[in-house]
Amino acid sequence: MNLSATLNLNRPISFICFFLLSLSAFSQSSTASGGTFTNVARAGSSSDWSNLSNVGASDDADANNTSNLSSAGDFTDYLQVTDMGLNIPSGATINGIEISIERSDASGKIKDNRISVVKGGVIGATNQSKNPAWPSSDANSVYGGAADLWGETWTSADVNASNFGIAFSVQRTGGGGATAFADVDHISITVHHTGGALPIELLSFDVVQQEALVSINWVTATESNNDFFTIERSSDGFNYEPLSTIKGAGNSSTLLAYSTTDPAPVNGRSFYRLKQTDFNGDFEHFEAVSVEITDTEIRSFSLYPNPVSGPSFFVESPSELTDVKVQVLDLLGNIVLEESFSGTKSSLMLPNSISPGIYLVSLNHPNALTTERLVVR
Repeated sequence: MNLSATLNLNRPISFICFFLLSLSAFSQSSTASGGTFTNVARAGSSSDWSNLSNVGASDDADANNTSNLSSAGDFTDYLQVTDMGLNIPSGATINGIEISIERSDASGKIKDNRISVVKGGVIGATNQSKNPAWPSSDANSVYGGAADLWGETWTSADVNASNFGIAFSVQRTGGGGATAFADVDHISITVHHTGGALPIELLSFDVVQQEALVSINWVTATESNNDFFTIERSSDGFNYEPLSTIKGAGNSSTLLAYSTTDPAPVNGRSFYRLKQTDFNGDFEHFEAVSVEITDTEIRSFSLYPNPVSGPSFFVESPSELTDVKVQVLDLLGNIVLEESFSGTKSSLMLPNSISPGIYLVSLNHPNALTTERLVVR
């Protein structure tokens, strides 16, 4: 089932009474990872940075300080990320700036030193560094927020400029013989804004659980050069994956309602957000909405081997089940394998045509559903 083909429903709708939530009041967020990566020297620094451009993507390739921070309090130069490539509409109100840094430190000796925004090429005075030592494995830390302006006043031109971005430095905490090297995988900035001349006027965006599915619905009042929408899903509110793509109306001044579903939602809390893309490739993200998937009888199950590189894998449930439907879906919602079984364990044969990547494996039982991730190599 291809969601973009079968669930593309854009239709005029009429209301006896409808409260219009104008886009000037509907907050949007635009996220970018930067295109220019610079080491900015600091007086008294003990180390500069290497492999700076690795922070442009979350891919387990890291930027690192080049020299060991050997003594407590030793700190690094700034790693500065600019040229974000944002396209916030002219006249929009900037409500907040949020910085996300995916980082780790195996030694337990690294912590933040300075975290600041860069405006007009100048590193800001506000420092939002946090005190705890960095985790031993990659995790995101978020600074600022949807209503945090970092002590600055902002226009859309400021955040769209090539010299807007982030600068940060780390330091060693505590003594001991362990070396102190930071691992920084990814840095991104999210700008929260309202108003401005935008390609769509979004009136509502609703996400609701309906038995074993999640129903996703939204309404636009106007559309201008709107190519398509993308529904994105996240299990942690930070890392999003595309779920389905729905064609936009192009240009419209009529109320239009759109609808799609998530056929294999993640058990527990999930976050869904709407991404809108113009014909020229410009895009906007709207604020995410969360939903809690409840009343599932299948609490957990095992997949092994995972990752899988052979032709088959096993699904195992902690309890005896009957009439269980198993679906393997790609991240666009296409079903690549579907089988049924009863018992506690079943072996599934992957199709020869399957490509390496991340897939979702869902178990559907009468009035119950749960989903796990499978990596195919």
